[in-house]
Amino acid sequence: MQNLPDRNVLLQAVAGFLAQDVVPAVEDRGVAFRVRVAAHLVATVARELMDEEARDEAQVVRLATALDATVPIGLETRDERHQILRALEIDLARRIRQTDPDSDAALGLRRLVQEDLKARLKVVNPRFDLSADVEGEGLHPG
Repeated sequence: MQNLPDRNVLLQAVAGFLAQDVVPAVEDRGVAFRVRVAAHLVATVARELMDEEARDEAQVVRLATALDATVPIGLETRDERHQILRALEIDLARRIRQTDPDSDAALGLRRLVQEDLKARLKVVNPRFDLSADVEGEGLHPG
């Protein structure tokens, strides 16, 4: 029996081929742009698959802890993790709507959302600058 390469390795190879070999060979700028987009999407899917379970579990713990919710034990499947995450995100949205925007609780919720966005952006573009001073204001609204 032949051992096949890991699916992440295969996807990264396709992304690299598209970006490094196909884009330079394409003369039509519009097609070249779409090939670059395709390469980025394939690389993003590879990164999403790489540590998906660990990222999901970390997000469940982060949200459940911040929202004083019970942290479920033994989330075996992707669907179970995503179902719990969806419920926690709904609770988070409800709390954001019900919290005075000038309160300390609101600041904590903004930090929680910011941490979640950082984790998601890290997958989409690992080179994205996630430092708080990029926008100058950090966590302050407005």
